[in-house]
Amino acid sequence: MPMGAPGVTQPLTPDQIARENPPNALSGSAVDKPVVLKGMGGMSIRVVKLAEGLSHPDGLVFLPDGHTMLITERVGRLRVVKDGVLDTGARAPGALFAGLRRGYRARAAA
Repeated sequence: MPMGAPGVTQPLTPDQIARENPPNALSGSAVDKPVVLKGMGGMSIRVVKLAEGLSHPDGLVFLPDGHTMLITERVGRLRVVKDGVLDTGARAPGALFAGLRRGYRARAAA
């Protein structure tokens, strides 16, 4: 690490902080109805609630039936959402889910 690197051996300047943390950053914050968030430069994102009752969802895949989503949560659960309703009884077998997470981590590291 070079000596005098900002944020390591000396404090960041207000300009450096603002550049890394823009005040109008787009986010997927919780919404009750669809909303379009716009950022600088014309970028926008439409945020829509897909389901309720999830704890820090961090992965999503749609199944071929067009009605079902598999959602992973940061705490290690695999959840099933069908037609916007969370199936509270569905659970993936531990060995299957562990294999899915290993595959996800391997792809992320590549």
